[in-house]
Amino acid sequence: MTDDLQNQIITKLSDLGFVTEEKDLPLINECYEKAESYFKTFCHIKTIPENLMPYLKDHCCGLFIKNKTMQNQIGTNFIHSAKIGDVNLTFDDKISNSQAVIESLFCPKEVLMCYRKMIW
Repeated sequence: MTDDLQNQIITKLSDLGFVTEEKDLPLINECYEKAESYFKTFCHIKTIPENLMPYLKDHCCGLFIKNKTMQNQIGTNFIHSAKIGDVNLTFDDKISNSQAVIESLFCPKEVLMCYRKMIW
C-alpha cells in the first residue's frame, strides 16, 4: 500500500470521527490487504480497477473499525458524527448508530458483481 493510499484511509477514518495513532498503521495495512484480497478473489481479477478504489478504501475502514470494536479498544457507540462529502451527520448519543455506519462501509456484493470475471 502506498503512503498516499494510507493517508486517504486515515483521512476517511478521521472523517468518521476516529483518531488513528502510529501504532494503528500495521492494522490499517493488514485490513487493506485483507480487503484487497477479498475483492480480487471474489471478482477473479489480478488488479483492482480504479472505479473500485473508493469501495476498497471504505471496506478497509470498515474492517479496521470492526477489528478495533471486537478487541474492545473502542466502544460500540464511538461514532457521534460523520463527514460524508460535504455533508456532516451528527448522531444522538442514546442511539447506537456505529454498527450501522460500520456495515455501510462494507462494499455490497452487487457492486463487486459488476467487476466479476467468469472462470473457464
